[in-house]
Amino acid sequence: MYRETYTDQPTDQPTDQVIQMLVAFSAKTLSTAEIMESLNLKHRPTFRENYMKPAIKQGLVDLLHPDNLNHLEQKYFLTKKGKSFIKSR
Repeated sequence: MYRETYTDQPTDQPTDQVIQMLVAFSAKTLSTAEIMESLNLKHRPTFRENYMKPAIKQGLVDLLHPDNLNHLEQKYFLTKKGKSFIKSR
């Protein structure tokens, strides 16, 4: 799971990439493909490492099906912390 494996980056401040992704959510629940499309990204590993993993690690985004990462209907949503962060910008 992302929360357990991602440790390369400090978790105190979101990166510009994470902020860009949070804004793309706009209070929706989105799939990986939908988020990547809204950010005009094509390379899934880069998206996962630079956007999704840091956002999840920082508690800004969470998984709709956290116990099954490969769930066919897996989507992501802003947490309360993520929504607060967006409102404060």
